[in-house]
Amino acid sequence: MFDFILKIIETWKCRRGIGWMRSWNRDLIIFQSHLYNRDIRRNYLEQVFDSPILTMLNYTGYKGEFITWFFESSPILATFFHDRIDDKNRKFEGVTISFGLPYNKNSFDRIDLILEDISRDGIFDGEVNQVRLYISPIDRYASNDYDLFILGCIR
Repeated sequence: MFDFILKIIETWKCRRGIGWMRSWNRDLIIFQSHLYNRDIRRNYLEQVFDSPILTMLNYTGYKGEFITWFFESSPILATFFHDRIDDKNRKFEGVTISFGLPYNKNSFDRIDLILEDISRDGIFDGEVNQVRLYISPIDRYASNDYDLFILGCIR
């Protein structure tokens, strides 16, 4: 019963963008997480922005002032190592590299980069098979409006 009540509260918070979680995080089974301090995250911010995020945005032709402003504002950085089963019953393991800027006391502008490996015959080969990039300003998230970019070779 207690789990049921917690699930209702978390779903309510998620729909409104309260707290850190977003709707795409709901299916993740997080088994380890890290929050990085300001000194350490600066190096990670540059590496992650300059390689996968900028590459995906340039490839799609996405133009967004929000992205530039967001990364110049030194967002909070957290990583979540996770397992996931999708709607086709495929198993994934991966890492969510999550960036957030406080919008107000309980809400964050968010950018999530999710790298995942798909299981083939119950074995993970250690290769990234799918990359998802979510760009989610909190003022758009309340109306379920965010940008999603997917790069993958899933069979």
